[in-house]
Amino acid sequence: MRSRLASAIIAATLGVGTPVAAAAPAASLSVAAPTAFIVRDARLIPRSAGNFIVLYTVHFDPSELNGRFRSSVELYESDEGQGESGGLTFIARGVTRTFTATKADMRFTTVLSATTTRLNTEQGPEEIYAAIKLMDGAGRNDLDATTTPIRQMNP
Repeated sequence: MRSRLASAIIAATLGVGTPVAAAAPAASLSVAAPTAFIVRDARLIPRSAGNFIVLYTVHFDPSELNGRFRSSVELYESDEGQGESGGLTFIARGVTRTFTATKADMRFTTVLSATTTRLNTEQGPEEIYAAIKLMDGAGRNDLDATTTPIRQMNP
């Protein structure tokens, strides 16, 4: 059996008996889901000897302006139906970019480089594409992802 003092301490801790008017106002729990997305105009531009440029645009809702985001770009070679992974080969990773959304549409350019040895994964032309990922500022939540069209090339 609890003592009156113990019951009073528990009641005070739990807020039992506290008048509603004296209770602290509840914080709003409605958090809008991010609506930022990568515009589907991403392009992979091959340059000389394993150098590539990836161009992409990220669109932000007005409520997301001044928010922090991250984006990353990776280069892959694809040969569907080949091998355990379906022929997907990782080629290179660009630097993860952390940025503040300063306008509704922001255009980004990423430069990636890979050695000819890394690019040459099979006989004949290679099917190269870039994968782009948009994340929240902490990098914990993926918001969107897209790929560029595949470019056939000989390394």
